[in-house]
Amino acid sequence: MTDLPTIHRLLERAGTPVLLADGGGMVEWANGAARAALPAFPAGTRLEGFRPGQPLAVAEGMLVPEAVEGGWALFLEREAKDLPFLPDHILDLVPLPVFWKDRRGVYRGCNRAFATFLGRSAHEIVGKSVFDLSPPEFAAKYQAMDEALMGGGPDAVQRYEWDVHADGGLVRRVLFHKGNLVDGGGRVVGLAGMVLDITDLHRMERKFMTVFNACPDVIAITDKATGRYLDVNDAFQAALGYGRDEVLGRTSLELGIWAGPEERSRMLAALAERGRLVNYETRFRRRDGGVFTALISAETTILDGADCLIMVGRDISERKREETLLRRTLDELHRSNVELERFAYVAAHDLQEPCRTICSFAQLLERRCGDALGEHGREYLDYLASGARRMRELIQGLLSYSRVDSNTLRFEAVALNHLMKAVLSDLAGAIGQTDAVVCIGELPLVRGDAVQLQQVLVNLLGNALKFQPPGQQPRVEVDACRLGDNWQITVRDNGIGIDPQYGDQIFGMFRRLHGSGAYPGTGIGLALVRRIVEAHGGRIWVDPPSGQGAMFRFTLPA
Repeated sequence: MTDLPTIHRLLERAGTPVLLADGGGMVEWANGAARAALPAFPAGTRLEGFRPGQPLAVAEGMLVPEAVEGGWALFLEREAKDLPFLPDHILDLVPLPVFWKDRRGVYRGCNRAFATFLGRSAHEIVGKSVFDLSPPEFAAKYQAMDEALMGGGPDAVQRYEWDVHADGGLVRRVLFHKGNLVDGGGRVVGLAGMVLDITDLHRMERKFMTVFNACPDVIAITDKATGRYLDVNDAFQAALGYGRDEVLGRTSLELGIWAGPEERSRMLAALAERGRLVNYETRFRRRDGGVFTALISAETTILDGADCLIMVGRDISERKREETLLRRTLDELHRSNVELERFAYVAAHDLQEPCRTICSFAQLLERRCGDALGEHGREYLDYLASGARRMRELIQGLLSYSRVDSNTLRFEAVALNHLMKAVLSDLAGAIGQTDAVVCIGELPLVRGDAVQLQQVLVNLLGNALKFQPPGQQPRVEVDACRLGDNWQITVRDNGIGIDPQYGDQIFGMFRRLHGSGAYPGTGIGLALVRRIVEAHGGRIWVDPPSGQGAMFRFTLPA
């Protein structure tokens, strides 16, 4: 079976258990030490799991093969020689998967976390190579990585990401960190490695990169100390016209991205003062020379142990143009309104004189020539005088409306309870004539123009007294409640009420729901009330009452 020199060699090593096996793993002979140490493998038995040239783990240790004529000599190694390492029970406390291999690339040990990671027991791993544990298409790559590491010398290390099949065939993204094991003479005798499962982190990174590049806003990450770009997104490239490869490793000043050096200096000064920037307005220059305005937010952070600056920007050039156009339009509208109000005031003021003239001469004509006019003449004269008086009331209403302006109001503390005394005095005639009941609750102190607020209350209470069914005794209630920074004033009555569909229309100029014959008035009162309330920063509306009548509510700043 074997030649004499080989037998001599075996005899020289008789102290070591040795088995002779053929190429298929059938034991053909065992020396005395092997028969004592390996009673389970007498001649004629087959070594389960045997692979030519690969070490085989058995209960007694490791059978290390060596080729001989006609087969293999298998030497029993009871413990891993030249592979110094921590005891297994200590490594099992380490949560990260840890493994170590000998020079041949055979696993000589692992901790519990590594066995769990591969979904196998330690017994199934130790003594096996990557060819036993991994698909063929990956095993050769893993083996080549190990050989490259061990061929790199005692201080060589490897750190790389890899997709591995683990735990029932699932593909996991892992980070390998491996280094060489050396003996006392400095010779590489194996390697050890740790595995960090970064599947979830890798998935998050891919999501981040997807969002990073899909974001329509410009995003740039720079080294804070040098200002050099570490990364930019697709929107950066589209907005500024520079490719990513042209930007990385360079600074904004080198590229000329700022509209001017002073823009960058002001930004850095603001960042240093505030610690972070939110919606800071600045200007950038595109590759083609065009300058645009942007809003940027910037914050410092630590990435890979280095201080970095993350900047997010948005081109607001179009918005700035729209703001300029809107500002110009508003200015023109303001000038137009001022001119219109001035015209209304002047026209209304000048129209009072002919109205007074018409009324005066109508009264003179009635006194001096009334008897000669006859019945029809006096009737026509009454129409003339009534129309002139109505025109004068309208003109006075327009004058009052045109005088209301938030810029001309005199804001001061106004006690509404005290103001109501003046209101009731103004309405004393109407209250006495209708025998009305007016109930005033506890009213607050507000900020406003006393004269204008008195006009609001006079109009609201006057309408409550006026718009009543024939013969009914009017009842009006006024009270208030606090709503945040405002007071809400309520005026409710028992009158004819307001159809909800007209709730907003009644505040328009000259909007009347009844003819002047049924209820007198100019149709300006509620429009004037709303203008005054809004000039005070409040609002007014009509709520459906719980019963008969109408309920007006308005707010005033506390």
